[in-house]
Amino acid sequence: MRRWTFRRGLILAILGLSFMACTTTTIPVGPVVPGSTPTPCTVHCPPPARAPVTGHPFQNKRFTLRYYDPFTVVKHDDNSVVLGYVNQDTGNTFEVTFVGEDVPSGTSAQQLLTAAEKNLDTSQLSGVQDLGPIYGAEVGYVAGAGDIIAGTEDLPNAPSSPVVLELMASTHGGTGILFLAASTINPNTRNPGALIRAANSHYDLFVNSVAW
Repeated sequence: MRRWTFRRGLILAILGLSFMACTTTTIPVGPVVPGSTPTPCTVHCPPPARAPVTGHPFQNKRFTLRYYDPFTVVKHDDNSVVLGYVNQDTGNTFEVTFVGEDVPSGTSAQQLLTAAEKNLDTSQLSGVQDLGPIYGAEVGYVAGAGDIIAGTEDLPNAPSSPVVLELMASTHGGTGILFLAASTINPNTRNPGALIRAANSHYDLFVNSVAW
């Protein structure tokens, strides 16, 4: 099984998933209400037109997307890309992973999400808790399923640093795309909620720019 190792030591085994298992038993993580999700596309799934924002294109064999400063490409291959940003002053760390894979016909976004969560290694986190579904989850404007997981990690000079994991999955035809954002926050941050919301504005741009 392939793994991504995050800068802060958080290891997330989300690649090389056994998608064939998605056709059997699944473990729901909560209801998904895609009411606010844009109308899913039916053919090529291009991102809709939007006001121009300076960004950087990325393309592999599975998908294209745009990412925005201060994020940079940490690593990539034919099926995936990891984008990252570390604030050198605060130590706050943000990493985003997109993974595209073939999926069996009929695989749902919820099944893909469940498979990803089963391969999620949170052994370095304490107090792990599922905060519930991401309502309106989507990737590249294709309706999907999502979940939020939180915990803490003991880092050098920063014990009990909050970590927030946000996962979303969508399927289109025979392809599935997984999105995972890992936000590690300095415990001395005065308003961590505002920081997470600011990070999410970047994540939204990444997710919405995906073209299948």
